[in-house]
Amino acid sequence: MQILPFYAGVRSYVRDNIIYFVNSEAGTWAAMPETYAKFLTDETSSKHQEIFDTLRKNKILRSGQSESVKSRRPVKPLLVKLLTTGKCNLQCVYCFNSKFVRDKSMTSEILRQSIDYVFSNPYAQNGISFVIYGGEPLIERELLYEAVRLIRGRETSLDVKLEIITNGTLLTKSDVEFFRENEVGIIISFDGLQSFHDKNRSSSEKVMQSIKMLEDMNYVSHSNILCTVTREMSSRLYDIAIFLQEHGFNSVEFLPLRLLGQAEGHEEISSDAALYIKSFMEIINAVEDGKINRLKVRSILRMLMPLLTGQTIHGELGCRRCGAGRNSIAINYDGSITGCDMIPDKISPVIGNVWDGINNIAELDKLIFPVKPHSINSSCSKCTWFGFCRSGCPGASASDYGSCNTRHLFTCALNKSIYPYLLERIVKGNGKLQEYFKRHTKLEKSNHEDS
Repeated sequence: MQILPFYAGVRSYVRDNIIYFVNSEAGTWAAMPETYAKFLTDETSSKHQEIFDTLRKNKILRSGQSESVKSRRPVKPLLVKLLTTGKCNLQCVYCFNSKFVRDKSMTSEILRQSIDYVFSNPYAQNGISFVIYGGEPLIERELLYEAVRLIRGRETSLDVKLEIITNGTLLTKSDVEFFRENEVGIIISFDGLQSFHDKNRSSSEKVMQSIKMLEDMNYVSHSNILCTVTREMSSRLYDIAIFLQEHGFNSVEFLPLRLLGQAEGHEEISSDAALYIKSFMEIINAVEDGKINRLKVRSILRMLMPLLTGQTIHGELGCRRCGAGRNSIAINYDGSITGCDMIPDKISPVIGNVWDGINNIAELDKLIFPVKPHSINSSCSKCTWFGFCRSGCPGASASDYGSCNTRHLFTCALNKSIYPYLLERIVKGNGKLQEYFKRHTKLEKSNHEDS
């Protein structure tokens, strides 16, 4: 049999008489009926060149021995998490803020310097996405308003997105009008269904009143839901998504509780991986059936991205697992800078401050840069989906095991189940997943083909 010039990172598998090729480094794929595989080595067949060209286009076959794979990973906008206050009016059972910050707030001086620093950050040239959070930022309402005015009052040609994360209990009509005037998106921390929310946060009635207010003020389409998924919620993602869609919300982000194992001391309520995966598949099926259409389920869009574009939101800076410290930073109430708020405080290094900039990135790199290039461990380097996953969020890994340089088991289980499930439906389905992705990302065409 003729030896074909496959890229080193290419994996293949067969399911239901279709052979799938996946380039784990470039994040590209191709698929064909299993019976077509014989035409790859039969140069007399009319299908040979067509199949060969498709696999080469999708970086499955090399056109020359010296050709290298270059992933399509454009530099993303600078993501800035701005902790204006650690104060909060709730006591959520899984709060990740340390007790040390729960009575602290930024001063106006630190706020101004923080925003000045962000606009001077070299990664800001690709745009800026501000997320103001707490605590509960509306406890320090004047400080929050000042932050919005400083950001929106900046003379710049940059594309600047601005959102706040709130628990929704203090939101007023005046707040909504102010956010509308200044193009501020609202992310409400809400656990999807009232019964779950009351158990975790005990405030669903006030939140539902805020949701009704957003509907009445025609601002619900600019509002998103951040849903922290506990163990008992793991099997109810579909019900939550339907509920939110019926209430007119624009999107939902499911955040499995930190995400498995110790979960910052809450292992007894951590998400159940098997139930979460099954429930996730229900949502995918509902998208294909047209039952979920207007609601953006960000977790699905994020996993469709590499399959439909060859791009990922992680691993875009060489073989780093994420952009923490580069195109993603967290600014604390005291002006200190860390790489990401998802990394537990006890191990997250301070990499700089808003007066002097970032000057200690090496300490962060020790946490999130793999011990071996392109791999967290040997099993990851051999995985079909490694290029899409990079072994999961390092902050989540640290919450589970005390180290960012470990494979995150929840993410691993999710990716190994959902990526082939999605790919099979892209190839064999009704096209609804592709339509859903294009509608919610404004993508005009796909970068992948099947034979």
